Amino acid sequence: MMEQQSAKKVVIVERAQLTQLLAQPLGLREKAIQGADLSQMAIDWEMVDVEDAIFLGCRFASPQDECLVRQRGAHVFSPFKGLPYNP
Repeated sequence: MMEQQSAKKVVIVERAQLTQLLAQPLGLREKAIQGADLSQMAIDWEMVDVEDAIFLGCRFASPQDECLVRQRGAHVFSPFKGLPYNP
């Protein structure tokens, strides 16, 4: 498991860790999620706190889900294509 911590951020790269945080009251608030395929997870984004969350290269189930997390205060960065590494 890779996890980097700063004052407020936790980088989440594993599905199990993501699932645990989704069940907590603060959800994904101020967390960074990298490279997660969220398209196969049944997540009700209306019920998850995503304020100041950062989604780096994550795949959402629909454009509407991505738009909703942005509207609720998250920052979404699309995956970079054609790079020989995962930024």
